[in-house]
Amino acid sequence: DNDKTGSIFYYDGKSAQKIPANISFANSIALSNDGSKLYLTGTISRNLQIYSRNIANNQLNLIDNVFLGTGVDNISIDDENRIFIAAHPKLFTLQSRMWFGGKDTPNQMIVIEPNGDNKGGNVDQVYIDKGENGFGATSIGIKNNDKLIMGSLYSKGIRFCQLPQEWHQSKSHPAQQLIDVDRDAKIKKQRELDIKKDISH
Repeated sequence: DNDKTGSIFYYDGKSAQKIPANISFANSIALSNDGSKLYLTGTISRNLQIYSRNIANNQLNLIDNVFLGTGVDNISIDDENRIFIAAHPKLFTLQSRMWFGGKDTPNQMIVIEPNGDNKGGNVDQVYIDKGENGFGATSIGIKNNDKLIMGSLYSKGIRFCQLPQEWHQSKSHPAQQLIDVDRDAKIKKQRELDIKKDISH
C-alpha cells in the first residue's frame, strides 16, 4: 500500500506521456461514453480516481479520488454512464490463492451512479458472495440490459446474474454493506400489496 507509483501513460502514435496517479497497483482504466472523463482503479490502494479529460488535447485533471475500501479491479461503463467495478474484498485471500491455490475467493461488484456533481456519485454494491461453488475472484462485470455478466481470474466460464430491480444508492462503505439477497422478492411483495390496497379502495 505504501508503493504509490501507479501512473497513466498516453501514447499519441509518436510520443508517450506519463501522468503520475499516486495509487498502488494501477489496474484498470476506462472512459465515460462521451470521453470527457477517465476512470482509474488502484487495487492495493483500494480507490477510484476520476479525471476530467480535454478531448481536444487529452489533458487530464484529477477531479475526485474515491476510497472504496475494497480491492477494485476492472471497470466497465454502461449506457447511462454508471460505473461497474469488479472487486476483491479480501485481498489477502486473493494473494494467498495466487501463491498457494485452493481457497475460495470472494466475488464483489460495485456500482457508482453519477449524481450530477461532476464527481464520483452514489456508491453501492450489486453483488457479493464468498466465492464458493467453483466461481471466485471476479475480475470484470459488464451490464447487459438487466443482467450482469461476470468473469473471473481463476474460474472457467462466466456467470450471468439478474440485477436487482432497485438498489440502494448510498455513500456508505460498500465492503461493509451487504445487499439484501431477498430484495427483489420484498419489492415485488410490497408492490403486490400496494396494488391490492389500491384495488380495495
